[in-house]
Amino acid sequence: MSQDFIEKIVLLLLTASLTGFLVPYILKKIDERKARQTKIIEAQSKFLDDIAQTLWKWRYMSMKVVYYAIPNNLKEYNIARKEYDEKIWEVFNQIRRDISISRRLVSEKAFQELLSFYAFMVELDKQISSLPISDELNEGIIKRAVELNGYFYTDVTSKIDKLIDYLASELDLKVKG
Repeated sequence: MSQDFIEKIVLLLLTASLTGFLVPYILKKIDERKARQTKIIEAQSKFLDDIAQTLWKWRYMSMKVVYYAIPNNLKEYNIARKEYDEKIWEVFNQIRRDISISRRLVSEKAFQELLSFYAFMVELDKQISSLPISDELNEGIIKRAVELNGYFYTDVTSKIDKLIDYLASELDLKVKG
């Protein structure tokens, strides 16, 4: 056997072993990385859906209180106000839980934006909670409800839309163009 033939055999065996072991190993690592990335994208998408649903739930629950105070509909106002008191802690819990989850899914800047929005929600909650369940809707309650209704209808709605849009962009879950 010639030296050239032996070198070719060794090279062939080396190539076969690399192809048989190294290539499948590399492909396995690539597949694992893709699967992990898919799980992250799914978690980010679920997070965005969950937080959007909870933010809108909060907005409509809050708006319902101030909406029913405006036409001086005492019965519906008191029902909405009582429902608000019963459910607001659950909504705040959901939002805060979602914000905690976001810590591993979004940038620090986006996390801080969420915390800031949560503080904004708490401040508005104080204003809604200060509207009393009452035997009558006096002029002061109605006036404050009109102001809050307008604020929720325009500013709060816009802030929620902007926050969700910002998060979708941050997570690269927004259609380009």
